[in-house]
Amino acid sequence: MANIHGKNAIVYLGDGAGGAAISISEQNTYSIESDFELAETSELGDTWKSNVKGLMSWTASMEGNFNTASNQLFTAATGAQTANFYLYPDVASTSRYYYGTCWVKLGTVIAGGTGDKASAAVELIGDGALSKN
Repeated sequence: MANIHGKNAIVYLGDGAGGAAISISEQNTYSIESDFELAETSELGDTWKSNVKGLMSWTASMEGNFNTASNQLFTAATGAQTANFYLYPDVASTSRYYYGTCWVKLGTVIAGGTGDKASAAVELIGDGALSKN
């Protein structure tokens, strides 16, 4: 197993219409979360709960510096179509990445104050499968 450092990651976002994916600049944290629904199948008299696995879902999130030169995340969040998402955990390994189609949701458009830099945060809500290459 090869350990990697998170600083070597890169994230790309492209419009759902097949446009070129562009790297998301100024981000300094990222995560992808996967989840699924459970439907309980327990019956009267059972001692333990039982379930069947339902639909799967995924979300991703990023935080970073507020970038005055980029409108990419704001445009994707206010648009009416999904975006194509790609996360390369190590930019040197271009054959290993996660990808999917998502809706872009700006959690924090901009935040700042007298004692801190301006920052922004975004959540990506999967629309279909999260895949790994």
